[in-house]
Amino acid sequence: MATEAPTSAIPNGMRQVTKAQFWYAVMHTNLNVHPFPERNETFWNVVGTRHCWGWSSYGFGNQKDDCEIVYALTPSATTEDSSVVRGDEVAA
Repeated sequence: MATEAPTSAIPNGMRQVTKAQFWYAVMHTNLNVHPFPERNETFWNVVGTRHCWGWSSYGFGNQKDDCEIVYALTPSATTEDSSVVRGDEVAA
């Protein structure tokens, strides 16, 4: 049975998105975005500025098969592509 991270775990100011929306935004941004994993979560920052661009509830300490990963993006990340803002389903 999959367990889901509580929505309250999402950092303030970020918007929860689907896995497909998150990876679409990562692959289509013009920014140099890289993951910075911590034990229980991963922050996706812009290299050079360390501006937090996104977040996921998967870190190096919670690598379990039954862990449901929650994804979130900052408002600036979701405005780069209108399909993410509208919440359209994007093919993974």
